[in-house]
Amino acid sequence: MNKALKSKIVLKFFTQEDFAAAIGERPSVVSNVIRGRRKLSDEKKIIWANALGSSIGEIFPINHGFEKQILGNTINDSDSTSNQKEETADEN
Repeated sequence: MNKALKSKIVLKFFTQEDFAAAIGERPSVVSNVIRGRRKLSDEKKIIWANALGSSIGEIFPINHGFEKQILGNTINDSDSTSNQKEETADEN
């Protein structure tokens, strides 16, 4: 659950429904984003953050996959885990 997003919505709009109406979304979309069941495009994140008077970083967690691409690390977490298992098996 995105507690930072939920908190900002309650502080500024009091209800998810009022926030949804203010940004032109269905209340179910807002609920699903808060619960982590739905992702937003970067454009929508900007709209939501502006409506809440917040920065994107304050209300949306960092996308670690995107962060790895920026840092030049293209290894997938599951790939590195399976590689570690293979190396351990080879050592035994």
